[in-house]
Amino acid sequence: MRHRRGAASAACKAVAARLTASTGGCILRVESALERRRGLAAGLPPLSDFERMLAERGGERMTAMLDATLARWEEAKVAQGVERGLAQGVEQGLAQGVERGLEQGLARGVERGLAQGLAQGVERGLVEGRVALLGRMAERRFGAGVAGRVTALLADEKDLSRLDAAGEWLLECDTGETLLARLARRPPRG
Repeated sequence: MRHRRGAASAACKAVAARLTASTGGCILRVESALERRRGLAAGLPPLSDFERMLAERGGERMTAMLDATLARWEEAKVAQGVERGLAQGVEQGLAQGVERGLEQGLARGVERGLAQGLAQGVERGLVEGRVALLGRMAERRFGAGVAGRVTALLADEKDLSRLDAAGEWLLECDTGETLLARLARRPPRG
């Protein structure tokens, strides 16, 4: 029995030495755990299951089995690594995509907002300028009372073409009352 145990330990050590290089020391940790178990196993049978299997099946066959097991283990670890890497890649890609999208969207939004704000500001300035001009023209032609009412009637007007029409009426009308009547019945904006 001692001879078989020695042969099994030698075979185990040979397999462990061969696999140690490709596993980065995992086999040494397993062998050391077996040695500790042997030391703690007072009263247990002298051979571990692993050693008994080595002795019964032979070292070469066991080496082939260990190689196959190691290959499956490595494939599983590689698959786990690929899966983990893919998940991290998707997560990082999504985060970067969202970040870039937000940056681009914000930049475009700011650009469009500035352009719209500028256009609206220019249009509003033109409208307010025309209303003020029409008020001054009405004051010169018909007096301050008519000018105040003309400005009040045109204050909410936003359509430049309608303000142009009001300017033409200011030139066509003979009296301030005629102008005010025309402005009061002007067609609704639309």
